[in-house]
Amino acid sequence: MTLSERLDAWRERRELRREFARVTSDEIDDYGLSYGEFRALALMPTEQLARMDEMARINGLDPARLDRDRALRIAAALTCTRCREQGRCREALDGGALAPETGFCPNVETYRMLAAE
Repeated sequence: MTLSERLDAWRERRELRREFARVTSDEIDDYGLSYGEFRALALMPTEQLARMDEMARINGLDPARLDRDRALRIAAALTCTRCREQGRCREALDGGALAPETGFCPNVETYRMLAAE
């Protein structure tokens, strides 16, 4: 990631934190999430969300399928926020990884199972 990209990401997260501060506990409860889970999702960088969708596509799943099931989208996103392979994910996607090369992704089995429906 270049310095410019890092600065953009920092600015994005700063703005997200400001917006997050205005969310009420009732709004968080409506999603069935803890404060920490909601915060992790709310502060998830746009770049990471894009990688999550690209990983789904590579494994045969249209990301719109995740959007049709809010609980499924939330579960996949929470898994992504906890992933310790962010750098590997970025490198794989930047390098044009194919499905067999994405087994490290903790969501890959979910993506493949849904794609097979």
